[in-house]
Amino acid sequence: MGRRAGGQAIRFEISRLLNRVKKASSRFSNRVYLDIDALLISGILIENMLLKSKKIIPIINF
Repeated sequence: MGRRAGGQAIRFEISRLLNRVKKASSRFSNRVYLDIDALLISGILIENMLLKSKKIIPIINF
Protein backbone atom coordinates (compact mmCIF):
# COMPACT_ATOMS: atom_id res chain seq x y z
CA MET A 1 0.00 0.00 0.00
CA GLY A 2 1.41 3.37 -1.01
CA ARG A 3 1.58 6.37 1.27
CA ARG A 4 -1.94 7.82 1.28
CA ALA A 5 -3.98 10.07 3.50
CA GLY A 6 -5.31 7.94 6.37
CA GLY A 7 -9.01 8.01 5.50
CA GLN A 8 -8.37 7.51 1.81
CA ALA A 9 -6.10 4.54 2.50
CA ILE A 10 -8.75 2.94 4.72
CA ARG A 11 -11.47 3.46 2.09
CA PHE A 12 -9.18 2.00 -0.58
CA GLU A 13 -8.41 -1.08 1.52
CA ILE A 14 -12.10 -1.63 2.30
CA SER A 15 -13.15 -1.33 -1.34
CA ARG A 16 -10.39 -3.76 -2.33
CA LEU A 17 -11.48 -6.16 0.40
CA LEU A 18 -15.16 -5.94 -0.54
CA ASN A 19 -14.34 -6.60 -4.19
CA ARG A 20 -12.44 -9.72 -3.13
CA VAL A 21 -15.39 -10.86 -1.00
CA LYS A 22 -17.85 -10.22 -3.85
CA LYS A 23 -15.78 -12.35 -6.21
CA ALA A 24 -15.69 -15.15 -3.65
CA SER A 25 -19.43 -14.80 -2.97
CA SER A 26 -20.37 -15.47 -6.59
CA ARG A 27 -20.09 -19.17 -5.74
CA PHE A 28 -22.66 -18.91 -2.94
CA SER A 29 -26.38 -18.31 -3.10
CA ASN A 30 -26.82 -16.45 0.19
CA ARG A 31 -25.06 -13.11 -0.25
CA VAL A 32 -26.61 -11.41 2.77
CA TYR A 33 -24.42 -13.25 5.26
CA LEU A 34 -21.34 -12.61 3.13
CA ASP A 35 -22.12 -8.88 3.10
CA ILE A 36 -22.37 -8.93 6.91
CA ASP A 37 -19.06 -10.81 7.09
CA ALA A 38 -17.50 -8.19 4.80
CA LEU A 39 -18.65 -5.44 7.18
CA LEU A 40 -17.18 -7.29 10.14
CA ILE A 41 -13.89 -7.83 8.32
CA SER A 42 -13.85 -4.16 7.31
CA GLY A 43 -14.40 -3.13 10.92
CA ILE A 44 -11.48 -5.29 12.04
CA LEU A 45 -9.33 -3.92 9.22
CA ILE A 46 -10.10 -0.31 10.22
CA GLU A 47 -9.33 -1.06 13.87
CA ASN A 48 -6.00 -2.66 12.95
CA MET A 49 -5.02 0.25 10.72
CA LEU A 50 -5.93 2.78 13.42
CA LEU A 51 -4.01 0.84 16.07
CA LYS A 52 -0.96 0.73 13.82
CA SER A 53 -1.11 4.47 13.20
CA LYS A 54 -1.66 5.05 16.95
CA LYS A 55 -4.44 7.55 16.27
CA ILE A 56 -7.34 7.56 18.67
CA ILE A 57 -10.43 7.85 16.49
CA PRO A 58 -13.87 6.72 17.60
CA ILE A 59 -15.23 4.07 15.23
CA ILE A 60 -18.50 2.22 14.95
CA ASN A 61 -18.55 -1.21 16.55
CA PHE A 62 -20.07 -3.74 14.16
